Amino acid sequence: MTFPYAACQNRSPDDEVELVRTASGGRKPVTWCGVVAALLPLLGTVGTVGAESLTALSEQLLAASQRALAAERAARLCERAAQKIADAIRAERRAVWLERTAEALRERGGREYLAARRGADLARRERAAVVSEARQLTRNALEALDGLLEIPAVLEHAAGGLPRDLVSLSERLAEKTAHMRSAALAVREALLELQAVHVRMELTRDRLTEQRARRIEESLARHQAALADALVRLVETGEALTRAGEDLQRAASAPGVRERLGPRVTRRRAWGVGVGLGFNIDVGGKTRVDTARIVRDPATGGEVVRVDRTRTDVPRVVAEAHYLFPLGRGDGRSCQGPATRNDDGKETSAVGCGAEEAVSRIGAGPFLALQPGDDFIDAVGAGLMLGIRTGALFPDDRVQIGVGYFADPNTRVLGDGFAPNKPPPPGETQVRYKDVTKSGILVLLTYGF
Repeated sequence: MTFPYAACQNRSPDDEVELVRTASGGRKPVTWCGVVAALLPLLGTVGTVGAESLTALSEQLLAASQRALAAERAARLCERAAQKIADAIRAERRAVWLERTAEALRERGGREYLAARRGADLARRERAAVVSEARQLTRNALEALDGLLEIPAVLEHAAGGLPRDLVSLSERLAEKTAHMRSAALAVREALLELQAVHVRMELTRDRLTEQRARRIEESLARHQAALADALVRLVETGEALTRAGEDLQRAASAPGVRERLGPRVTRRRAWGVGVGLGFNIDVGGKTRVDTARIVRDPATGGEVVRVDRTRTDVPRVVAEAHYLFPLGRGDGRSCQGPATRNDDGKETSAVGCGAEEAVSRIGAGPFLALQPGDDFIDAVGAGLMLGIRTGALFPDDRVQIGVGYFADPNTRVLGDGFAPNKPPPPGETQVRYKDVTKSGILVLLTYGF
């Protein structure tokens, strides 16, 4: 983001806007570059200011200084437009008189008529040029004033994340900005009234008399004075904005305040919980069995044990708790401002941290997992987990991948003496089961928050 200060450095004294009160005594002219100069010390540097390095305070002051420069341009355009409107009215009047003079000399002819005719043609061309320029300047001035009527969001209230002793001064800066808006609205109305005088002149030029022309001149002078007063009010709001910036500068430059406005890194909590899918891989021991029965084997004619349903390596829903230690130092950026507060009053990350802050987005650490089931808890597991912070829904959202050991204390297997596709023990007519603790490898993918 380029800060528009070079224009003030390269401006000559002749280019400065000097608006003085003529009706109630002289005032020292106020230049809008003085407003910018008063606000610059809090911005840190002159020239370019990167968007990542803006604090909440500098954002507000930068917006205020930009409005000051916009007000300077609007004041210049209004002053030029007012002068051109006055020139256009006088050009209209001069063209009318010359046209009527030429018309009166038409019957005589001769050199006097030709000179009057040339003078009338020249007056018409001059009038057309002046009127066109007046309309263009008026449009530009109104557009500039319309920009001042829209207050940026950072100037509607105090800047966020400031110490308590600076909040009132920041609110004062926002208040002076609102006063500038009111002054700009008054200037806009005065300029439109002045433009209306010219419109009335154009509409009545064919019926223009000395008396009517005199009334238009009086109306022009009256509205010019009203516009000058409105412009002085706009300048006075610039003075008030300058003083507010100077007061805020002095308060922010007090001992200890700069440190409180310095960089602050948002700390992410390391612990969390998550839900997702787990995959158990049995290691050794008997196979899990849901149902089995004793049937007659057609090949041998004897009885054998047939397993109807097993649950080996089946994914399940898991809930886990983890504690992840950060890996590395993030992306190398640093937060450049104080922490701000959201609408609920909770502290959030510092301005300028963006989506990737100066804290690591990747962490690793231990986890403890539970698999709910028919027996409330079917299995428990523990291991190591790798998490990547996404911030998709909440500030601490993570996606985790974990690998570890699991133990299922309620695993159903065939009883002693029973084996799949083997004859049952002598005298057994029904399949017997028993519950054992199975263990193995646990692989899980969870979403943490």
